[in-house]
Amino acid sequence: MKTGRFFLVVLLIACAISIISIWKIFFEKSEYRFHYKGDGDSELNAYTAGLSFARYGFGRLYFLPATARYEESFAALMKQRLYTHYPPGSDLVSGSLQRFGIQGFYQQKAWILSLNLIAMVLLACATRRMLADERAVAPMIVTSVAVTSVWFVWWAGNLYEHTYNDLVMALGVWAVVAHKERLYLLACFMAMCFSFEVIPWLSVVGVFMAAQKVMAKAWNTRQALVFVAAMIGMFFLSFGIHLLQNAWYFHSLSAAIGDMRGAYQLRTGVAAAGEYSYSVAKHVVKGAYALLWFYGTAVLILAGIGLGAAIKRRLWLPVILLCAGFAWPIAFREHSMVHALTWRHLGVGLFLLATIGFLNWWGQAAWKKSVALLLLFVALFRIPLGCEISNNRLFLAALRDVVVRTDSATIAELVYFLKDNPEHRRGKTILIDELAARAHALPDQPAYTIVRNGKPFTVVRDEQGFSIWYRNLPKDRTPVFHDSAFAYVDATGPCKKAPDELQSVVLPAESQEGLSKAGAPIELPITGNPDKREYQLLLAGLLLQ
Repeated sequence: MKTGRFFLVVLLIACAISIISIWKIFFEKSEYRFHYKGDGDSELNAYTAGLSFARYGFGRLYFLPATARYEESFAALMKQRLYTHYPPGSDLVSGSLQRFGIQGFYQQKAWILSLNLIAMVLLACATRRMLADERAVAPMIVTSVAVTSVWFVWWAGNLYEHTYNDLVMALGVWAVVAHKERLYLLACFMAMCFSFEVIPWLSVVGVFMAAQKVMAKAWNTRQALVFVAAMIGMFFLSFGIHLLQNAWYFHSLSAAIGDMRGAYQLRTGVAAAGEYSYSVAKHVVKGAYALLWFYGTAVLILAGIGLGAAIKRRLWLPVILLCAGFAWPIAFREHSMVHALTWRHLGVGLFLLATIGFLNWWGQAAWKKSVALLLLFVALFRIPLGCEISNNRLFLAALRDVVVRTDSATIAELVYFLKDNPEHRRGKTILIDELAARAHALPDQPAYTIVRNGKPFTVVRDEQGFSIWYRNLPKDRTPVFHDSAFAYVDATGPCKKAPDELQSVVLPAESQEGLSKAGAPIELPITGNPDKREYQLLLAGLLLQ
C-alpha cells in the first residue's frame, strides 16, 4: 500500500474513533462532563444564560448572561448578579440559537460542533502549507492525532468559550502561514468577543508574525510596529465594547472598571494574598495532570521529538505556538490553577510538533519508523482502549493497592494537597474511604473532618447532578446525564468562605427535593509524619490514572 493511501486509512480510522466517541457523548449521555471532561459546568452556564436571553430578550439583560440559575420570573432573575467578567459571546450565541428554534442542549452542541470541524480543517490546511515537503501526509497526521484526543473529543461542540478558542487559534495559525495579516487582526477581535484566554496566545504569535516579516525583509520596522499596534487596537476595541456594556449594567463606568480590576487581581493571584495563593508545586502538578489527560504520553513523546526536529530545521512557528500556550497559565496563575483546562492552549502547538516528530522518525531507520508508528496508534486508540484515562479501572485498582499499604499521615497530607484539585475525584475517594475504614467510620458518610497536627480540614461528598438542579432548568430543556455521585469536595479549602463548614455544598431550599442534607461531619484524627517517598508515589499514581 502506498504511503498516501496508508495514511488516508489511518485518518479514516481516526475519524471513526472520534465520531463514535462524540456520538456516545451526544446520544448515550454516557458521562457528565465535569471539569476536565468538557467543562460541563461552564457549558451549562452558557445554556442557562441562553434560556434567559430567549425568554426576556437581550437588551433587557444588558446583553450579559445570567448563569447562576434559570428563573421563570424576570424580577427573580434580576436578583442574581449578571456575569460581567468574561465577554458574553458564547452566551449570546446560545440565546440566538434558542431564538432560531435550536433549543435542545444537545441540538445546540451539534450545531456548534461545525465550528470544531472548521478548526480542524484550518489546522490541516495550515500544516499542509507549513510542511511543504510532507504536504501529502502531514495534514492527515495532524488531523488524526487531534480528533482522537481528549482535547478534541470532550470539548467537541462545547457551548462555552472553548470551541471558539480552538477556532480562533486555528484561524490565527492559518493567517500566519498564509500571510493574511488582516485575517489575523479579525481573529484578535473575535477572540476578545468570546474569551480573554486566547489574548496572550495571539499576542505572542502576532509579535512572532511581525518579527518574521521583518527578518524576511517583507516589512520594515515601521510596518511591523503598525501591525502590532493594530493588533493591540483590536484587543482594546472589543474590550472597550464589553467595558461599556458592563457600565450600562452597573450604571457607572468607574464601577465597571473596578469590577474588571477585581477580576484581574483575583485571576492573577494578586488579590487576597494567601487565600488564593497556590504553590508552584501545585501548579506544576496540575499542569502535568492536564497534559497527560488531554494529550497522552504518546503525543507528548512525539511532540518532544518534533521539538528537536523543528529547532534543527529552523521551523519556528510550531515552537512559538507551544511557547504561546504557556502565556495564560503563567500570567493568570490563579485561574489556571482553578481551571487547569486552560492548558488546552498548548494543543495546537503540541499537535503540530507531534506531526513533525512522527514524520521525522518515519523517514529514518527501520526501528525509529516502527516506534513512530506505534506511538501514532497508541495516540489514536487511547480513548477506545481506556489507556491513561482518568477513572481507568486498572490504574484505580493499582492505586487502591498502594493506598492500603500507605501510612495514614501520608494519605491525609495528599488529601489536603488535592483539596483544590476536584478532577481527582475517584482517587480522592479512595484516599478518604481508606482513612475512614481505619477509623472504623462508615465509608459512605456524607462528610468527614480530617484533623492532623491540630489542623482540621472538612471534605463533603458532593451530590449527583448538583449543577443541573441548581440551575432549575425547565424539565423539557434539562440535559440528561448519567454519572455516579461526585467524589468528595472540600468545604474549608481556599475558595470557600461559608461560615458553616458544610454551607458551601448545601443546595438552595427550593431545589432540595429528593436530597438529604449532610449531617455533622465525622472526625478522623490523624497522627504521625508523612513518608515523603510514599507521598510522591501516591501523587504519581493519581497523575497517571
